[in-house]
Amino acid sequence: MEKPIISVIIPVYNMEHYLERCMNSIINQSFKKLEIIIVDDGSTDNSGKMCDDYTLSDDRIKVIHKENGGLGFARNSGIEIATGKYISFIDSDDYINLDMYEKLYNTLITEKADTCIYGYIRMINDNAQYIRTMPLKGTFYGKEIFRNIFLNVLGSEPIEKDDFLILWQSSCFCIFSLDIIKNNNLSFPSEREFISEDYLFITDYFIHSKRTTILNEALYYYCLNNVSLTKVFREDRFNKCVVLFLEHLRRLKNYFPEEKTYNTAIQRVQRNLLANARICIMQICKAFPYNKKSCSYISDICKNKILRNVLVEYPWKKNPLKYRIFNFALFNNKIGLLYFLASLNKLRL
Repeated sequence: MEKPIISVIIPVYNMEHYLERCMNSIINQSFKKLEIIIVDDGSTDNSGKMCDDYTLSDDRIKVIHKENGGLGFARNSGIEIATGKYISFIDSDDYINLDMYEKLYNTLITEKADTCIYGYIRMINDNAQYIRTMPLKGTFYGKEIFRNIFLNVLGSEPIEKDDFLILWQSSCFCIFSLDIIKNNNLSFPSEREFISEDYLFITDYFIHSKRTTILNEALYYYCLNNVSLTKVFREDRFNKCVVLFLEHLRRLKNYFPEEKTYNTAIQRVQRNLLANARICIMQICKAFPYNKKSCSYISDICKNKILRNVLVEYPWKKNPLKYRIFNFALFNNKIGLLYFLASLNKLRL
């Protein structure tokens, strides 16, 4: 087999109903020089057998079977055996445009870049909800990556209308350099330890990227259904968001010991935490009527000491109006107002 240029890693856990759609979109890519690594993360349904069956019809496909360890560790298993120049991650319930890798490869070569970021189409129950591409354009290198990519991965400036300008905390909307990952010993933490293993991996990665380009096309179909983990209420979700926030502060201190740069980065992560507080309250509102239980959950978020410190330090009064009102209600423990604002559903999950 010809040496692959792009390694594609697909973690699989009990995805027998979605795997065929995902795999068809990868196998039938117009760009053929792929290494397709399926990581069966201890599936208990028919997914494992389906993975093995794919190897019989396409010699580009490799399968790893492992005990269940979560999405992050499954991706790490794929990274260990990957041999391509570039690496891409696809979730097995999603799918991609049939010309995605051709477009990404051509962009990387034309721009002489090691990394390319692209957009996605958000699907809910097979219906397109909206298309997200980047408000940023162009190719960035050197200090431009810190200003335009790294900081915007962490979160937006206070005045921006969106909490995130790029990436949206997913490694699936980017094609990476395998050399950067392996030479710097980068890996995904467990989502059982940190609620967003992608977020930490991506920020670690962009410390090392030399030249990153943005392709303003939506090439990835990000699929949600009614029981998607991103929409289901979890009582411990906000506490896990705080743990992630604290881990990011620790890493930022190591990245940027100089105070000015560190403080610039912190403000972006603070906005991220406030965004997660809103999302958690929206999930409470979707899960429960306005009653003692829902008020108690919202009150616990408002009283969180780390969040209260952020609300004191962060310039939330510079946020766009809808976020400013929400942060005002958080700051002043306005439980009823928070529930009302969340119930309007003006802020997308």
